[in-house]
Amino acid sequence: MTNAELKAILQREEYDFLRTNKHLGDNILFLTIGGSHAYGTNVEGSDVDIRGAAGSPEILGFNRFEQVINNQTDTVIYAINKFVNLLVQCNPNVIELLGNDPKLYVNMTPEGQMLLDNKELFLTRRIAYSYGGFANDQLRRLQMGLLRNGASPEPLKNKFEKRSLERLIAGQGKDDVFEISISEDVDSEGKHPLLISGNLSNYPVNSLKSLLRGLTTTIDQYEQPQHPKAQKDAAHINKHAMHLVRLYYTAFDILEQGRIITRRDKEHEELLAIRNGKYMREDGSYAPEFFEFVDQLETKFQRDVKKTELPAKPDFAKIEELLVEINKSYLHRIM
Repeated sequence: MTNAELKAILQREEYDFLRTNKHLGDNILFLTIGGSHAYGTNVEGSDVDIRGAAGSPEILGFNRFEQVINNQTDTVIYAINKFVNLLVQCNPNVIELLGNDPKLYVNMTPEGQMLLDNKELFLTRRIAYSYGGFANDQLRRLQMGLLRNGASPEPLKNKFEKRSLERLIAGQGKDDVFEISISEDVDSEGKHPLLISGNLSNYPVNSLKSLLRGLTTTIDQYEQPQHPKAQKDAAHINKHAMHLVRLYYTAFDILEQGRIITRRDKEHEELLAIRNGKYMREDGSYAPEFFEFVDQLETKFQRDVKKTELPAKPDFAKIEELLVEINKSYLHRIM
């Protein structure tokens, strides 16, 4: 997509809210695109996801807004304070908006440019939790889609669930504390239950609480009834597989080079092949080679997390200074 094409899209009637909404209009600091058009994995019929940030004249009062969502056009515009807060958390959906092709930014203001020029402030080892969590979520959606469609036998459900729990534990750096296994014995329902073992000696209570919450959420998702209406078509399953791989590649660049490269030109053909069903068999199941490939990506991801030179946490003083400067510049410009 070219800059001219993006501008033409935004001039359509359905995007009039960008000009008429009281929180947007001249308050917009920049607009860009997210989703497949940003990643370079779009196909015919792919939605155009407009994203951006806006200032708020009411920043010092009670009537501040957090975001404007327009479902008809798949548009989300964040208030700048919320946008920066999501960046601090290394939220992939927001971090990647700072790594787009330069031609994919429109309505760029000095404040929006200030944000882009300082994007390295938001790159920290929190990537391990944010990208690792998002990748695990895509894997879980892929696995659940296969299970709900009946494309995977019950024994494979245990393996999927075990792998998801192991990734969750590894993502929190606790893989040397806890171990997940599949019991050789059957329970009252004739199934082989999952078992967890570990060393809780002097283990922080708050860390345990967070881990248990994640484990509970993951287990509940796998134990949900397989309702026919929950079935997913092949296109959605393959899309989850593609995004899973894409997240790893983007994370590698951030961890190894400190660069956000949203458009995946280098892996373009590979990602589209996955989206087009490279690993899906005729019966709707997935080839084991895909999960072996994902295991390799996860191993590299964990290795990169340990070797990265990124700081452990953000420099909150510098980020606050930047946010104050952005808001001051914005208020001075519109008043």
